[in-house]
Amino acid sequence: MSLEQELLAIEEGFWTDPDRVHYYGEHMAGDAVMVFPEPTGILDEAAIIETLEGASAWAEVRIEDVDFVHLRDSGAIVAYRAHARRDGGDSYSAYAASVYVLQDESDEQAAERREGVALQRWP
Repeated sequence: MSLEQELLAIEEGFWTDPDRVHYYGEHMAGDAVMVFPEPTGILDEAAIIETLEGASAWAEVRIEDVDFVHLRDSGAIVAYRAHARRDGGDSYSAYAASVYVLQDESDEQAAERREGVALQRWP
């Protein structure tokens, strides 16, 4: 599996893994932040976990328009557009970018930014 495929699989898990708190704990660096449009803003690790505890995972996500930027040998940026849907029919579309710190044992997400886009009906 290529680095790009591995990071995309991790990204998909951030959206869809049913045990989101555990999944984020395994794949997110301890000092990570997430950036969302207003009113959410910037979340640190504790705030990220708190929001995950009250929300169910997305039933499915479609990731497209993917771009990878390798930051020498120590990191990577994954940018993409995501279209997600919950079992209840709620949908969400966003542009997302994640920064990864590449380590020997695992790749950890150090930061993520999501910018919401107009909601679209799930095809």
